[in-house]
Amino acid sequence: MPSSVEKEYMTALWAEFRKHRQVHLDILQDSYKGIPREEIPWFPKVDPKLCSGCSSCVEFCVQGVFFFDGRSHVVRPYNCVVGNSSCKTFCPEKAISFPTLAELKENLKRLREKYNLKP
Repeated sequence: MPSSVEKEYMTALWAEFRKHRQVHLDILQDSYKGIPREEIPWFPKVDPKLCSGCSSCVEFCVQGVFFFDGRSHVVRPYNCVVGNSSCKTFCPEKAISFPTLAELKENLKRLREKYNLKP
């Protein structure tokens, strides 16, 4: 490639990469392995009786699942990463719960069958 067009080529290539990456990220947020995300019951629940209001979960979660107003609340449940329950370990009061992994596996199996997807 002639050096006179190399910079222009790289700029165009990166622009195209960013565009396709954003499309891919948008698709990932709307689905999980081809299953509509809002059909997968995987998200945290906060027990208000146990929550001390430390806000550890809000600070930990980069997905924006929680909101804090003196106590933590789940406000964007489907932003939660399917299969990830790391926020639960950061809660000193053990106020966060998730479905079991066995329940998740069973739900995903049922949904894969519903959408005719390979395991």
